[in-house]
Amino acid sequence: MQVGVTSNLERRIDEYKNKLVEGLSQKYNVKKLVCDETTNHIIAALERKKQIWAVPSCRSPGAAQNWNARRSRP
Repeated sequence: MQVGVTSNLERRIDEYKNKLVEGLSQKYNVKKLVCDETTNHIIAALERKKQIWAVPSCRSPGAAQNWNARRSRP
């Protein structure tokens, strides 16, 4: 699972779909955005990124599906 911060989500999605940036998207053929969160504050975004990566299961296969399942619970 990749966790990142961007100021332009549409551009970033296009870069992934069209493999315009070397790295994860090319290596693993990434084409889908599984989840996104929005904030107007970069510090809040970076802190949230740290929180997500602090959970060990975020680094395991299937982590995105597990994370989305937890988020959708009432």
